[in-house]
Amino acid sequence: MFTFKHFFSAAVVVAGALAVTPVLSSQAALSDCPSARVCVFQSAGFSGALLGYRQAGVPLQDVSLPNNDRMSSWGNKTTTNARWYQHAGGGGFCLTMAAGGTNSYVGDGYNDQMSSWATNRGC
Repeated sequence: MFTFKHFFSAAVVVAGALAVTPVLSSQAALSDCPSARVCVFQSAGFSGALLGYRQAGVPLQDVSLPNNDRMSSWGNKTTTNARWYQHAGGGGFCLTMAAGGTNSYVGDGYNDQMSSWATNRGC
């Protein structure tokens, strides 16, 4: 029998493994990105939902299924380059998120394409 307790336990395990904290606001902003973190946003202009953030030094991980192929902008408030990939497991194209940089729109060719990312170096 599946209960709320089982659902909650599974959700905690999945959320912990992904190390991503979403901001459930349709009006996210770059200021919602904590200091010393790399953040990815659902919509252009650092708006929509804050899909997740990580500190520098995190190795490659796949994006959670609900956030897969949804990123449109990013901010890197660390001193380390980060990167994101088109496909899970680091497949497809790779784009660097420069240390201390932002990108308010990744462009039509790259929009809603992020499936994995890392914050331990650029491409």
